[in-house]
Amino acid sequence: MSFIGNLFLVLSLLVYLALNFTDLGKQPSRGGDALMGYALGNVLVYLVLLACLTVATIAIAWKGGFEWISPHQPTRFLLVASGLLLAVLTAGLSALYRYENGPVPGLLRAISGFAPVLIPLVLIAAGFVLQNAGLRASVPVAAYRWPLLGVYVLSVLGVGSALYGWVSEANANAARRIEGQRADEAQYQQNHLNDIDSCDVTQHITRILVFTDANHDAIVRERAVAKVKSHPQWQQELVYWLENKGALEVFTFLASNEVEDKKLFAPAIHTGVLSVAEWIKRSIRNASHPSHLYADQFVWDVDRMLRSVDKFEGLGQDYRPDVRAVRAALDTPAEHEKPRFTAIAVLDAWLKKHP
Repeated sequence: MSFIGNLFLVLSLLVYLALNFTDLGKQPSRGGDALMGYALGNVLVYLVLLACLTVATIAIAWKGGFEWISPHQPTRFLLVASGLLLAVLTAGLSALYRYENGPVPGLLRAISGFAPVLIPLVLIAAGFVLQNAGLRASVPVAAYRWPLLGVYVLSVLGVGSALYGWVSEANANAARRIEGQRADEAQYQQNHLNDIDSCDVTQHITRILVFTDANHDAIVRERAVAKVKSHPQWQQELVYWLENKGALEVFTFLASNEVEDKKLFAPAIHTGVLSVAEWIKRSIRNASHPSHLYADQFVWDVDRMLRSVDKFEGLGQDYRPDVRAVRAALDTPAEHEKPRFTAIAVLDAWLKKHP
């Protein structure tokens, strides 16, 4: 084991020399492939260094070179294994961040000038002492105990600083994303309000009916409903659009809002539901690409339609044949393979409750 241990310590020394006195030790380009090459090169070389030191450490442990650490084997194993991993990780991170201009954990920036050189050197030098019994007997324990302890403490602090920095940066990025999302939502909301305020309900009332749906923020929905009702004959206008290719928009309104004269709407619901069936047929027939047909297609519109129909039951109207027409429309042949539309289950459930 002495030969193997010394061999891998020599290999570790060669890797260390290559790491600090070749191109990997020079300041890299500030961007592009050169910067990526520097980072990747450091990672690979430190992985090789860790592998070599691991084999050497096993050889040292095999010969009892770590018994001075603790009389308990599990404790020795934990301290040696964690110490080696943390030390190489701290040295590698320090080298990686050595020329970083962006945010870097404070301690890593402070030690980046010497840690990549000092930490591996201490590990390799102590390794040669501990690996060779004659050399170990002639060197005072304090000569390698305190340097290794210093490296251990520095490594714990270095990795801790890195973890703290990464968590802090992640939290800051998350906060920025949330703030950005809130700003976007506020802008979207303001755009909706602007669209509502600028709408001439005597000419284009259907344009703002989508904003009356319950899924919108209260301020948007209330503003849109108020705008709709600012039309002197808003109910008659909605009935007109139910009967003239505006049923999808009107059902959006009716699903989430009440009207004053339900009897006025009841007959027009027939025409509106049948127009939804025709729209579904056209959509399926005109699909020119498989991506134009997807499982959740139509479900939003069918849901609003059925919620509207439910509100007008009991007024002497039978909407079941119209709903069956919508269900049949989903079976319309298509040029491309169709998915199993989610709306089918929604309609089948409604029809089961209304035999």
